Amino acid sequence: MQRQIFSWIKLRKTKTKKLWQHLKDLRYSNKDKNSAKVVLEIDNEVCFDPLGIANHFNKFFTTVASTLVDKLPPAMNMYLPESALFKQFYDTYKLENSTKFSLATVSREFVENELKNLDAGKSTGLDGISVRFLKDGASVLIIPITHYCKCIYWYKYCAKGVQAS
Repeated sequence: MQRQIFSWIKLRKTKTKKLWQHLKDLRYSNKDKNSAKVVLEIDNEVCFDPLGIANHFNKFFTTVASTLVDKLPPAMNMYLPESALFKQFYDTYKLENSTKFSLATVSREFVENELKNLDAGKSTGLDGISVRFLKDGASVLIIPITHYCKCIYWYKYCAKGVQAS
């Protein structure tokens, strides 16, 4: 019976109004949670088993990242200092290609500017702090965030030099 319904649905899927009307007549409504059935085509076979469908979704979502990474083209090493693209970038902008690197300390003005320029339409991050909270509270949060950034800078770049000497 279920296979007949599935084939009937496949034939009439372009006429959605009539399809839903017929499904409601069969008591196959998406609103009734107790009698709702999930049908999925897995490996060219129709699957009605909720456990089989759940396992298929589980397998898909646990392997989607590795599957996509496998489909990426190999890295071209374009960001190595020896690459032509890297050298062209430095030549285009008349930059000195050297190994010197320096970091400036974080200022309150920089932190305030970054907080006020946050996109309020973005979702909350892993820390659970909303962008609206950070943006609205920028004037109060400047001091602790600046201090936190300076502590990270000190610990990461300066403390190691002090410990080594």
